[in-house]
Amino acid sequence: MSRSFPIRLLVALSGVKVAVGLFAYIASRGFPLPPSEQSTLPIEINILTLLVFGLSAGLLAIGGRRDLRAVFLAGFFVSMGSIYADRPILRLIESSGARFEFLLEAAYWFPLGAFMPFCLLYFVRLFPDTSTYPQLNLWLERGANFFAALGGIFVICSGLLWLEELSPRFSAPEICNYLSPHVSDGYFYVVLVFLLALAFVVAAFKSRVAEIRERRRANLLLAGLVIGGSPIIVASLLQILVPSFDAWVQDARANQLVGWAVFPPLFSIPFSTAYAVLVHKVLEVRFIARKALQYSLARYSALALAVVPLVCLVAYLYSHRSRTLQDIFSGLTALLLTTLAGLGVLLFVKRQKLLDAVDRRFFREQYDARLILTPLVDRIRNTAGKRELADLVANGIDRALHLETIALLVEEPDRGELVDPNGRIRPLMTSCPLVSLVASTRQPLEIDLEKRPEALSSLRKEDRDWLLDGDFRLLEPIVSMDGSLFGIIALGEKKSSLPFLKEDHQLTSAIANSAALALEVQRLRKNGTGEVLLPGTGPPTSNPAQECFGCGRLYLPHNRRCPTCEQELESALVPYVMPGRFRFEARIGAGGMGVVYRAVDLALSRPVAVKTMRRVSVDDALRLRREARAAAAVHHPNLALIYGVESWQGNPMLILEFLEHGTLEDRLREKVLGVGEALELGIAVAGALDKLHEANILHRDLKPSNIGYALDGSPKLMDFGIARVQFDVRRETAVATDGPTAVPGVDSMRWANLATPTTASKQLVGTLHYLSPEAVQGADPDVSFDLWGLTVVLYECLTGDRMFRGTIREVMEAIAEVRVPDIRDFRLDCPAALAEFFLGALHKDASRRPSSAEGFRRRLQALRSEVS
Repeated sequence: MSRSFPIRLLVALSGVKVAVGLFAYIASRGFPLPPSEQSTLPIEINILTLLVFGLSAGLLAIGGRRDLRAVFLAGFFVSMGSIYADRPILRLIESSGARFEFLLEAAYWFPLGAFMPFCLLYFVRLFPDTSTYPQLNLWLERGANFFAALGGIFVICSGLLWLEELSPRFSAPEICNYLSPHVSDGYFYVVLVFLLALAFVVAAFKSRVAEIRERRRANLLLAGLVIGGSPIIVASLLQILVPSFDAWVQDARANQLVGWAVFPPLFSIPFSTAYAVLVHKVLEVRFIARKALQYSLARYSALALAVVPLVCLVAYLYSHRSRTLQDIFSGLTALLLTTLAGLGVLLFVKRQKLLDAVDRRFFREQYDARLILTPLVDRIRNTAGKRELADLVANGIDRALHLETIALLVEEPDRGELVDPNGRIRPLMTSCPLVSLVASTRQPLEIDLEKRPEALSSLRKEDRDWLLDGDFRLLEPIVSMDGSLFGIIALGEKKSSLPFLKEDHQLTSAIANSAALALEVQRLRKNGTGEVLLPGTGPPTSNPAQECFGCGRLYLPHNRRCPTCEQELESALVPYVMPGRFRFEARIGAGGMGVVYRAVDLALSRPVAVKTMRRVSVDDALRLRREARAAAAVHHPNLALIYGVESWQGNPMLILEFLEHGTLEDRLREKVLGVGEALELGIAVAGALDKLHEANILHRDLKPSNIGYALDGSPKLMDFGIARVQFDVRRETAVATDGPTAVPGVDSMRWANLATPTTASKQLVGTLHYLSPEAVQGADPDVSFDLWGLTVVLYECLTGDRMFRGTIREVMEAIAEVRVPDIRDFRLDCPAALAEFFLGALHKDASRRPSSAEGFRRRLQALRSEVS
């Protein structure tokens, strides 16, 4: 069953209750008002609330069904609407001639609105992204689960009271009278209001600590929720905490005044949410006519703000048409409606300034862009060369839009390529499908390889690799006066993760037109400045470096022999220089996944390790980028840093912390570790694993070569968080098991269809010797996989040899049967307590092993105290 099933079921049930409320209102209109109908606010307010929040929830739930954030927000909206369904349902029940009374009572007695705080808090848990605060996310998830449990208790108590009403023989517990919304002087609404207030406070706080790329979008959406919901929350809190205010609200006019003060802001929540979702794509909501909705909402949102108060005023005047104007306008309601209508007219007149003010507050860069790019157009026309033009365009647009990457490519007719004059981006053949597509449209081409890969399915893999290398999101054509393509301005993603708006397209198009004019002038007065690269030569990023397989050093592409080893050089998997990014120096390791190189980060002047990956599809490369970013957000002193993901000619590369003192595997080649040293290592790595597990990340490839040592000697766990992606995207062939195949050559490989009794037709990932029995048997991965691997590593640290030996078949059978030799057979000085620990941590029954990395770490700490 999907984890999202409960929330989707809640949305569906609440939607049914909202529909029942609407039906009850329509069916009871001809009946006289029952005695319970004492509210001074017209019931139409309830119905309007049902319609506004029910329709908004439906659009979010259907259009955003793939985005769990949208589903939880829909749950919040529809559960709020379900609260306002109780009044029309009760009216129909108490009215004479009501049909389907049992079903109506079922809808009435089950308060699905009790789950409002849960839906809101879990939405805040998911949005905005605060992956750098895993502990905060963990506490929010626990709090949301607590809110869900409270909601369940409220529903059960109310259901028991209904059962008591149906059957006189049944008596509900006394506590149910305090926790049902249908019992006067109960605590249901008190608890509900306090929980919602807490959720709003958490939302406001979380928007302040979100990542900068999420913060502006979070502010827009959460501000709409907080501002729209605060008046009704404050009014409810005042009623609960201030008895005099509660007594004042009982007055009919005061109740009307409070109602008109809280409901208009409440109704604004769906509109502000729709603006954020449709115009600025805060959530992933898909609509068939999304562009039309965006345009209509941006154009008419201010008009709606003006019309609604006017409609309410007209309706009020019509309903009181029998009274004199003096009587009508002597009340607070008419005064408030007149004031709101006046403000609405003012908003309509100033609607453009209103929308500008909203965007200026939350999306300032598009306004900065206008100020920066407009004068840039004139400066571009006066440039003298292509490099100057490329620098001016790149720097100007980057200052305006704050992009991750940007490049200007200019046509070189002699080479048949579009070339970056600064050599930072690989050239594009003018005859390739991507260039033809840009030239044929003559319009900005938006790229989204992750969400809309089918739109570029006609491209060659080389073109898709080029887009992936630059992480480009928008291609702006530079078209000459005769209609031919002069070049392309390639724009990467905004650092704020915001979409490119219509105004951005207008500004970049103006820049492209000015660049076209400048290139036209330069072509007419071409003076041989030497900017055009000679045929056959290319930017440093075009050709791979030359690598010596003797000493591992890298050399420029034109070298043929290593000056140190005198060996012939061969092509490396990386260039010698990625301009502005890295200079590659030497190979420092190799494995089943690829090669690891030492490089220098040119921007920060620090050494890094660059791990090349096997060539994969664009979809897999994008998934790898997402997973690596998630893993990079987890910090611990014993976790090696992941700096990011790059791509070169379609091959993904992981940028990792360079660990100067080698790996644990290197140390074990020289000597075994002492008992105290092994315990310290286990405590450090278990603490790092606990941090990963808190962030829902499994390592899945614990082994000595994945534990390195920093300059200060501290151990660091490497290759975490990407193992799942590494293994998922690889396409290894099956390893034959016939014959005496030795085990050491199969590290980091995929095994399939191994002919053993326990692993037939199963696929395994990881390094064979460190797999748990459950992994060998094909079970779903969990934290026990990592804890088993760490235990085997510590065993190897003390014995100096792998725990299981033999052929692949023999090793896998030994693991599956858990034939673990007693460590004291190899290490006579091993303390008895430590030997007992290994027997428990490597027990055949998984329930008798440590259940968490934190428990594992504490057990090792206790052992350290015992053996010291």
